[in-house]
Amino acid sequence: MKVDYIVSPLAFPTDLPALDHESRNSIAQKMIFTKYRNWEYEHEIRTWTDLEEEFFDFCAELKLVEVIIGAGSTVPRSEIERTLKSVADCVAVKKARAAHDRFEMVEDEEVLE
Repeated sequence: MKVDYIVSPLAFPTDLPALDHESRNSIAQKMIFTKYRNWEYEHEIRTWTDLEEEFFDFCAELKLVEVIIGAGSTVPRSEIERTLKSVADCVAVKKARAAHDRFEMVEDEEVLE
């Protein structure tokens, strides 16, 4: 899905625990696919999938080239590569971390194996 770029943050629902599963998933999806307007130049497309599921079929127009493991993730690189299966050799797997000297995310050289 294409990311929706907005000016004001989304309101986090205070009644989240009381909502049904479908409503919680809908809210989570909206938040995952929404970013601040200043990032609009990225024209980002995201996917949300369980690591246990197969990645969807890519084609000539859509090719997976990189997976960035989030800064707070404890998923090891080996699990990502195992999930990628046959395309693992063609996809760069990187770990993100906060930069030490600026407000930016950078590649973390120390990746969980």
